Amino acid sequence: MPHSIFWLVADALAVARLARLVTSDAIFDRPREYIKRRGTKAALFITCPWCVSVWLAACAVAATHFIPSVWIYACLGLSFSEIAGLLAGHEAS
Repeated sequence: MPHSIFWLVADALAVARLARLVTSDAIFDRPREYIKRRGTKAALFITCPWCVSVWLAACAVAATHFIPSVWIYACLGLSFSEIAGLLAGHEAS
């Protein structure tokens, strides 16, 4: 994957989308509640977008290096999803 401002922004948007997915989207409500009930330190981790984004960014960097042909498509899909969410939120306000 080429290094450019486009891919930097796409990666950032993808990580932001993944962080929201893990920390607050309804699709992960059950796993989040299960982890919270267990009372582990992971409960703090999965409810903090700032905390989880560091590790997701590390995974994005690794994916860019080790599986770029897969990450390109995942990154673009996640980026488009993040942009759509931001635009939908803007329309609602």
